[in-house]
Parts: sequence; structure tokens; C-alpha cells
Amino acid sequence: MATTPFAGAPTVVCWRETWERKLGPAGRTGPGTESLVVRTLAEPTAVVAGTSNPGYLAFVNAREVSPGSGAPFVVFVDPLGVPWPAVASIGYRRDFKDLTRHVLLWPSPTSDPGSTI
Repeated sequence: MATTPFAGAPTVVCWRETWERKLGPAGRTGPGTESLVVRTLAEPTAVVAGTSNPGYLAFVNAREVSPGSGAPFVVFVDPLGVPWPAVASIGYRRDFKDLTRHVLLWPSPTSDPGSTI
């Protein structure tokens, strides 16, 4: 369970079943992945609307990037998870390198006039 700065999903859980049956077999988990997911949820660079599922939230961590492509680490969250918003997917995503192509939800573009997001 992680606490986030985003009011639309203030607490997010990653169920063991998701971790072991979906993310693990897809090769998305390994040493340090759990702490990377928690850091991304707790201190995201931005939160944007999901892409393939626009109802999901994408917590983007531009401080943690893939060494090969420079793609940021992204945690996708289903905000309607019961009883809490839940991690749906994780991974490095090239399509999130340019956040201007996404619907920014947090921080608010008007909250920081000097923001480059």
C-alpha cells in the first residue's frame, strides 16, 4: 500500500495476485521493483490519464528511466479498485517521455507557472 499526492487516488494498493500472476510472468518484477513502484506512487513526476484505458491513472516517474531508451517508469492505477485504487500495470514506457501528449491531472498546470510539464 502506498500513499500518493494525488487526491483522486490518495492510497493505492498492489494486490499479491496482480504482482504474482500478472506482473511477474510478464517479466516486470525483479529486485528493487517493489520499492520503485512505491516511490513512483509516493513521489510521481506527474499523474496523467491512462492511454489504452483512459479511466486509469498513470503515475509517471521521470527520475527513473530505462538505460536504453530513456523511457520513464510508469505505474498504471485503476482508481475504481475495490476497496482501494489498485495497481493495474507497471513498466518503462517510451510513450510517456513527452508528457505534453497526455492529459495532465497532477500537478495542476496552473499550480506552478514555472513548470515545464
